[in-house]
Amino acid sequence: KLVISLIITGVIPLLIAISITYFVGISQREETIGVKFQQLSEKARENIMLRLSSSIRVMRDISKIPITIDFLESATNNFNRLPRQQASQQIADIDSKWTDIDEQDQLLQDVLENPLAETLKAFKSVEDAFGEIFATDASGRLIASTNKTSDYWQADEDWWKQAYYYGKGRLHISKVSFDESARIYSI
Repeated sequence: KLVISLIITGVIPLLIAISITYFVGISQREETIGVKFQQLSEKARENIMLRLSSSIRVMRDISKIPITIDFLESATNNFNRLPRQQASQQIADIDSKWTDIDEQDQLLQDVLENPLAETLKAFKSVEDAFGEIFATDASGRLIASTNKTSDYWQADEDWWKQAYYYGKGRLHISKVSFDESARIYSI
């Protein structure tokens, strides 16, 4: 009876005290780690916001320089001279063979080696945040790029429709994802 009373009065409260200490310690540790992660995520968010703001500013600057405006107007005017049926057929033909296009093909070279493409490459070399930079005309055709993209005609892409916004244009930031075409090809 004495041993049982000692166990009830000594061991059980000891086990309860150890359990409380253990669970309180775990919850305090989780709270401390949670606060640290929250602080880290806030700093990461601020860093991302700064980088995005900088990238948006750079892209706005690119869109306002005379070479960009002149090249886009020229490409659009040249394309608009084609009859509508012929223009649609040309887009479909180029887009269908784009993924398998040879690196030396003139169509690809026309996109990668023009004054606007050279300007885009210069901006990309200064701003390392960009995987690729490319420009389309009002019909969604790829007219200048830093590297080969996954497809030629961009107007069927959701991001393009949102950015084009019925010809009015607007800022569109999509979710972050891996784009196979953003890999750098050696040309």
